[in-house]
Amino acid sequence: MPETAITNRYYPTLSTVITLDELPEELGFLKEGISNLLDDIHYKDLQYSKSTYGDQAQYSLRIVSRERLELEILGTGIFLVLNPDVADTNISSFPVSVAYKWPILGYIRSFDLKSFAFTPEGFYQLALQILQTSEEAVIGHAINLFVVPEDDRTPLEQLLEDLSLVIPDLGTDPSKTIIEAIESQLNVKPEVAILTQYILSEDLKETKEKLNSFFRAMLPTTDLESYLKELVIPKYSATLELSAGIEFPRKLLQPVDEQTLEVIPVADEDTGQPKAGFKFAEASFYAGDTTGIGYSLDLALSSTTPAMIGNTGLIIEIENLKVDLSESRNIPEADRDGRSADFKGVYAEYAAVTLPEKWFKNNDTADTARISAHDLLIGNGGISGKIALEVLLEEDEKGDTDYYQDYFTLDYPLSAKRTDPTTKKQVVTKLNNHAELIAHYNIDKKI
Repeated sequence: MPETAITNRYYPTLSTVITLDELPEELGFLKEGISNLLDDIHYKDLQYSKSTYGDQAQYSLRIVSRERLELEILGTGIFLVLNPDVADTNISSFPVSVAYKWPILGYIRSFDLKSFAFTPEGFYQLALQILQTSEEAVIGHAINLFVVPEDDRTPLEQLLEDLSLVIPDLGTDPSKTIIEAIESQLNVKPEVAILTQYILSEDLKETKEKLNSFFRAMLPTTDLESYLKELVIPKYSATLELSAGIEFPRKLLQPVDEQTLEVIPVADEDTGQPKAGFKFAEASFYAGDTTGIGYSLDLALSSTTPAMIGNTGLIIEIENLKVDLSESRNIPEADRDGRSADFKGVYAEYAAVTLPEKWFKNNDTADTARISAHDLLIGNGGISGKIALEVLLEEDEKGDTDYYQDYFTLDYPLSAKRTDPTTKKQVVTKLNNHAELIAHYNIDKKI
């Protein structure tokens, strides 16, 4: 791997993606302070998606600190690091995600939640606005639904009587004439006159039933209030992730390339970066309209890269190492394994020690071996999990290997078993010759 110098990278500020014009007018008195804040916060890895009407969007990015947040332990060269960044060892970065969904903006771009009245009148007017219902349609729908003719009157005549309208001649366009009469004689909009005359009642339950009846044929629901609240009340969620790690000086641990098992060379002589280390704590803080405010904390040790112990050639890897010392509550892995409530012990999702290549060199090959453990649980009740001795073989330029022909004499045909990663069922494959064996191994090890 070629050596590359670590340079200070440029990260833009939030002010380049969030402008003061996008802030509500009500926050005008905060704009100066917010402007200074946005100028001081840097970010990276911004990804977002936003709908055409702006009714829903998702944002994810990493907030960047100008300097890495670290603390050296008593001059040992071992550092505690907060949110170490994988790509840039000079900084700490904090993953942040924000998502919102506000369906009403898909219908009304300038909707103001603060001025909306959660009353029957408010729901009625909003539903008409969403449906873009004309005044003529409101009058016609009210006639069909609410008007009950009396004394041999026609429905239209009864409507005029109910509204106390005096119209000598309806002319050739009754709807237009009635609208003009309502606005001139009652001094209100036609939809308001219909609402007052036929829908509103001193009994709130009755009012809601009439509202539901009025809009039942127009909306995909029987409960107008619930339907509109789903539209006008914003849904949101936000998360912030924190992690803590520990880094070791190269004289103790050296980072190793996962594929080649070669030590990754120093890129910055002053800091010794990149270094090997472990993450031991991850916390996710969240807030949302349904989840409320809270956090989840996971205390588990995982190596950031495979690491060689000094210059010994021994390479260690750890994934999700947990220690359970509680007498009253178990880690989930102990419960899944059926351990008793007073279980104390250690769990590792994966742990491995790769042995030095020099122990296995033969004819200039780089074959070696690895002792690994999968889902290992040690403690009260014994040991469970899978412990294996794995052979690591030198690959050719195509990434394939031929090991069996050099070390074994096999009688064909053979039966090879493996677990299908999709169905999780065991599959048996018949191998008739050496070529099929090598092809099977090189495909299987890449799954």
